[in-house]
Amino acid sequence: MTVFILALLTTLQIQSYDLGDEYYLLLDTGATTVSFSSFRLNEPERIVLEVGGAAAGAATPAVGATVGRIERDDLGDKTRFVFHISPGSAYTILHRKNLLLIGFRQELFITDETIETTLAAIDTRLAEKKAALAAAEAERLAAEQAKLAAEAEAKRLAEAKAAPQPEKKLAAVVPAKSATEEEDALIGMLAAEQSRKQAQEEAVRLAALEKERLEKEALARAAEQARIAKAEEERKLAEAKRLDEQRRADEQLRLAKTAAEKRRAEAEQKRLAEEKRLAAEAEAKRLAELKAAEDARLAALKKAEEEKRLAETKAAEDARLAALKKAEEEKQLALAKAAEPQKVEEPPLSPEEKMKSLKVVKLEPTRKITEEAPPLKVVTLAAKGKLRNLFFRKFPEFSRVTMEVTGELDYAFREVKGGYVIDIHNFEKIPNYLLHIIDTRAFNAEVQYIYPKKDGRIFKIYIKSEQNIAVRKSEEDGLIHFDFYVPTMQ
Repeated sequence: MTVFILALLTTLQIQSYDLGDEYYLLLDTGATTVSFSSFRLNEPERIVLEVGGAAAGAATPAVGATVGRIERDDLGDKTRFVFHISPGSAYTILHRKNLLLIGFRQELFITDETIETTLAAIDTRLAEKKAALAAAEAERLAAEQAKLAAEAEAKRLAEAKAAPQPEKKLAAVVPAKSATEEEDALIGMLAAEQSRKQAQEEAVRLAALEKERLEKEALARAAEQARIAKAEEERKLAEAKRLDEQRRADEQLRLAKTAAEKRRAEAEQKRLAEEKRLAAEAEAKRLAELKAAEDARLAALKKAEEEKRLAETKAAEDARLAALKKAEEEKQLALAKAAEPQKVEEPPLSPEEKMKSLKVVKLEPTRKITEEAPPLKVVTLAAKGKLRNLFFRKFPEFSRVTMEVTGELDYAFREVKGGYVIDIHNFEKIPNYLLHIIDTRAFNAEVQYIYPKKDGRIFKIYIKSEQNIAVRKSEEDGLIHFDFYVPTMQ
């Protein structure tokens, strides 16, 4: 089902980790399972990552040994990241439900780590890096304090040396006092040096304590993060188990619904098949009754025509015989009238002479039809078939375009520039669902597009294919198949 509600787009949360020699980008979709695709581009070397969802914020550009720059493009329902990497860098993608972690470094990623353990290791490395920085900072501060103490002592000695010395005679008068002052100065210098050493040792001790404290805090944070990761893993496992149970319940419900729908569909098919069978039987019975009625009507017409013809023939024959008889009687009267003025009485004719004197009339035989006329053949014109649907299927070695038809279809299949075209005739009205373009490039098929188009009263199906593609046609009950494949030499 195509999702077209923009308000339901997934929101991506982005977090980056720069470890110097490694770089990681973590994408989180919340509760939705993330979908992604990736590929590599050269000149310059780039890694392209397309993730389903809209990014909540732009990724921070990173400059380091592996990733120099990151570009982000919002594509509506997905986000594209382009990572500009140093030549020869490797990358890996770890995926679990709503989390997607992509990492870059110079060496190959040969590991069985999961996304949780990888994130825990990243946190540990970040804590160690922070502790090392803190220890280095403590050592730097201790060194600076020791340096400042040494500079102060050197300055004090320089000031003491630069002070004006008492006169020699004064020193000769009181030599014991001068020796005492020199001893006191020497003792002060030794005390200052000892104080400086103690301060330096104290600074080193404090730095070591601070380092130990930071290490303990880092270990505690790592342990806490591991505990949190473990708790999160357990929560995710429980959530996954719950979702799996819910999915199984939904799947069982879906299977039950599918089975019920299948049973309803089978019952509907049986009902339609039964209705079709009954309709076919009724149609056959109606045609048989029509044929019987037509045969009876033709037989009645034939009998009536025969009787009419016989009656006409008999009437014509009777009329002819009556005309002959009348002509003979008129002839006899004429002969009798012509013989009356002579008044010559002829001897009576004998029966033989009377018979000889009669004119012999030969009756024409009545023509009869001895063979019955053949009955007229009743021919029922069947309607031409129509295109019901258009399908595409990809098989391992060929691509198949199938036309579902309702009967004998008037069509032409021909090759054109860039593919083939099927011309279908006797199409008065084309349904809208047959006019959709079918894009088959995602199947890596021999057929790239199927483009139906109406051209007047002809329905054209353009099939764009690669060069040197062979076509094989086959038919079965109500289906016409066109198989496109690459020919091989046998």
